Amino acid sequence: MTSKYEKEKLKIVGQNYQKARIANGITQEVAAEVPELSPSYLSDLERGKSLGSIHTLISLCNLYKITPNDILKPLINFDINLTNSLLVGFNSLNETNQEVISEMIRVLNEKQIKDKS
Repeated sequence: MTSKYEKEKLKIVGQNYQKARIANGITQEVAAEVPELSPSYLSDLERGKSLGSIHTLISLCNLYKITPNDILKPLINFDINLTNSLLVGFNSLNETNQEVISEMIRVLNEKQIKDKS
């Protein structure tokens, strides 16, 4: 069963599909000409009733000239700038310090898991 939180995220994903379609001046009927789509299926996507397949995501992103990230943003908790800066810092350490940091992360993750249970 889909939680209220998941339903809300799907609704936002659907709105992202719709905004991208409208921003490109494309009607649902034209977008539904993409293989394996129908106007009713596209409507389900845009209303957040369905997430769709990876094939549908790629096809619509190509049609709308956007990236999958533009559609899936609400589902992904990832800060690329933070990640890149952390990786650059980690990679600049010598091997011994990298091992120390890796062990610290392992210990903190174990503690966090223990604290949640």
